[in-house]
Amino acid sequence: LAAVGLTAMPPAGWHGIGAGDAGAWHAALPAVLLVAGLAWLLLRIAAARAPTGLAQGPAWDHGFIAPPPHLVFGDTMAQPSAPGLAQPVARLLGAPLLGYREAMHLSPPTDPAPARWQAAWRDPFRIATARIGAARHWVALRVELLRDLSARQSISAGFALLVGLLLLLAVAA
Repeated sequence: LAAVGLTAMPPAGWHGIGAGDAGAWHAALPAVLLVAGLAWLLLRIAAARAPTGLAQGPAWDHGFIAPPPHLVFGDTMAQPSAPGLAQPVARLLGAPLLGYREAMHLSPPTDPAPARWQAAWRDPFRIATARIGAARHWVALRVELLRDLSARQSISAGFALLVGLLLLLAVAA
């Protein structure tokens, strides 16, 4: 190594990691100190730019003010209904999962009719269970037809099923 101007790699110790005597060597301690220093510097800059004090408030209060002290759970007339509480969740998860759609239909400026809000969704679980139920009914009807087969027809059907499965296995392999 000295002939080509390279020096030998330092041995791995408590401050570095080596991949063997002739392998690559990595100085882990300076890298860890550099990352720790940058993280400390970033935290100090963030703390200097942050406003003083911690502001606390309700996560979601529907625009209502805080309840008075004598009403522990708040004013019961101002609490949201079940549809009002579920609407943000339906807007968030309903579109991709349930096909939730809502539309606001405004009347023309000269028409005194009120605006109409419509919401609709479809339940994929109910649709899937209805399809599974229909398929089960179709299979049950076909199984009932198999009960009327003679012994020779039953054996022939079993043999045909075996040959079909073997052909499917041969094609797949």
